[in-house]
Amino acid sequence: MKKKLLLLWIVLFVLPFYIIAQNLADNTPKSLVASILKSKPDTNRVDLELKLGTYYLLKPGDDKIDLDRALKFFNQALSLSQRLHSAKWELAVLARKGDCYLQIGDLPNGKASFMQIIRYYQKRGDKRKEATVWSRMGECMIKRRFSDEKVLSYSHARSLYQQTHDKLLETDEFLNIAEVHVYQGKTNLAENELLKIIEQYRSIHYRKLQRVYELLASVNRLKGDLRKDLFYKIETIKSMEATADTSEAPYYYYKAAETYYDLKEYNKGVNYIKKTLKAVKRKQDYVNYYLIMVEYLRGLIGEGKEEEALQFLKNTVKEIPPSSLVQEERMNSAFGNCYQALHEYGKAEKYYLAAIDIANQVFEDKSGPQCFMDYKQIGDFYVNTKQYKKADFYLKKIVAMPEGFVTPLMISRIQLLQFKIDSASGNLKSAINHYQLYKKLTDSIYNATKSKQIEELQIQYETSKKDKDILLLKRQSQLQQNQVSRTKAIRNVVTGGSVMLLLLLGVGYNRYRLKQRSNLLLQEKQKEISTKNVYLERLLRDNEWLLREVHHRVKNNLQIVMSLLNSQSAYLQDEAALNAVQESQHRVQAMSLIHQKLYKSNNVSNIFMPDYIDDLVEYLKDSFKTGQNIYFELLIDPISLDVLHAVPVGLILNEVITNAIKYAFPHGPDDRIMITLQQNEENQLALTVRDNGKGFSQELDLSKRTSFGLTLVSGLTQELGGEIKIENQNGTILSFTFKTELVNHLPIKDIN
Repeated sequence: MKKKLLLLWIVLFVLPFYIIAQNLADNTPKSLVASILKSKPDTNRVDLELKLGTYYLLKPGDDKIDLDRALKFFNQALSLSQRLHSAKWELAVLARKGDCYLQIGDLPNGKASFMQIIRYYQKRGDKRKEATVWSRMGECMIKRRFSDEKVLSYSHARSLYQQTHDKLLETDEFLNIAEVHVYQGKTNLAENELLKIIEQYRSIHYRKLQRVYELLASVNRLKGDLRKDLFYKIETIKSMEATADTSEAPYYYYKAAETYYDLKEYNKGVNYIKKTLKAVKRKQDYVNYYLIMVEYLRGLIGEGKEEEALQFLKNTVKEIPPSSLVQEERMNSAFGNCYQALHEYGKAEKYYLAAIDIANQVFEDKSGPQCFMDYKQIGDFYVNTKQYKKADFYLKKIVAMPEGFVTPLMISRIQLLQFKIDSASGNLKSAINHYQLYKKLTDSIYNATKSKQIEELQIQYETSKKDKDILLLKRQSQLQQNQVSRTKAIRNVVTGGSVMLLLLLGVGYNRYRLKQRSNLLLQEKQKEISTKNVYLERLLRDNEWLLREVHHRVKNNLQIVMSLLNSQSAYLQDEAALNAVQESQHRVQAMSLIHQKLYKSNNVSNIFMPDYIDDLVEYLKDSFKTGQNIYFELLIDPISLDVLHAVPVGLILNEVITNAIKYAFPHGPDDRIMITLQQNEENQLALTVRDNGKGFSQELDLSKRTSFGLTLVSGLTQELGGEIKIENQNGTILSFTFKTELVNHLPIKDIN
């Protein structure tokens, strides 16, 4: 039946101006005007004028100038189609013209345009097409969604579908009527209608009931029954998933989150809002993205994640800057909420006022949902900051809004705010009235919720009780049947039990005696083990002290060697000999640092490599007086090595860094040396020293060792069972891989 309705609408409105819609985005007003001026007064000109009028009608925004231009071209197209006696084009133009009038809010002229089409089909007795026009006229009354005129249009369509025995389309129109009644605040009437609609859809096996459930949720929200509201929203999502009709999924998820927020279950609400944000962003629907983002941030703030909310908002504004005044209004509102939660009240007030200023420019209906939320937010803000006169100004605007629009929960919150304002201003009588109304509303809302919960629990309890009673009766019957045999069995059990009891007592006494004996033996063993442990601990402390003393003396001896080398260098004239002595000093210092770290550490076996390498680099920088000329970058994993591995690694680093400082750089402005020590996936140590110097003039052959330093590095690498690799790539890269199982990632604390 839905397919029939779609086909009918295509024949009535879409087909006559299919060419108009085709490639509409590619036609600019300038090119269309130029084509009209060149065209002859025939149906082609009607087509162009209708296309140009449609462009201005569908242009985003509610600019009255655009709608006036659309009417101008529709009137020209209508006049020409009437002169040409083309009923097809005349009907198409009248439909668009009526749509345009209703968007402006001109009900008489809009209705008059549609009535011309309706009379055309009435003369021909085509009730199905007439019903389609009535329904279309109701849909176009966007600015009169609370209007009885809208109900009247849908009622005419419903009556005609009844006459044509189209049960599905008749029920669709009934649903449109119920929706208007929801907007009008006629909650009891709307609820009864919606329940009947569910029965009618089910009678024809129509399963897509999500729109009906969503409206039932809205009805109960207006009534203040949050539990029923949530129930129907969950049913909406179930129906959507069961029928695989997810076209409105973002909206349904958004509405479910709204109720969870009211129930203070922010975590569940945020999960639904995330789904909505993801879907809207995927469709690049950035107009609605900002609206949904505000609710997402409200959920984060409700969870106590104010900083995260503010950062998300800043990232969103940077990634998707607002491109319209509506988006700017939502952005300012969101910033106000975030800064109020962070107690930055000056910034919050600035953003709230900016949001209201934009809302007053953009939204003609100052009693609409957008203005309501802005007034409520700033009113709440002024109450929280004790600026009661300012708060009263905005709350009065909310109170003046039409009944049926604001939910009982929101009214209760407004009453609480007014109570605080009147209390602060000394108007106690009014304050008491507001507080009494607040209590009455909140008790009604939450008592209703509580009673529903108790009712459901009672049903569950009664069901469970009945199941238990049935089970109990079955057991009693079985007990009666087995009672005689049990009596006989009891005699035998008592006799046998007595014998077994005597045997068990004997065995138990025997086990008790054995256990006592075992406990005595265990106590003696435990005492012996404790004595040995004390001795071993004392021995371990002595050994550690001796080992620390050894490291201390080795360090001192190495310092003496360095001092001797330093004294010797004062008497050397030969440059090569002096360099050799200085390099020896650096090697000795590399080993001395290891022993210094060990005797100062709690762990006398391992060296924490990040600290050691940092100290070694600082020593070499001071020795060569590099100052700020060379920048060192260290990327060292938190690895600890034993002495057998730490000493060779330290000597290798000493040789490589010394060589880089002396020979790698031509004293440029950005000289760098990078040192990395990491443990790879194969549990091997990877040591890399990279510089951005001049590199080698040619490939270096490791088999031909031309210096003691290179020989030492190669020998130490072999000693560690490792491999060395030298690359000449924007400088020199030396990579070492060592096979070791003694890597320890725990840092070692120094002794104070």
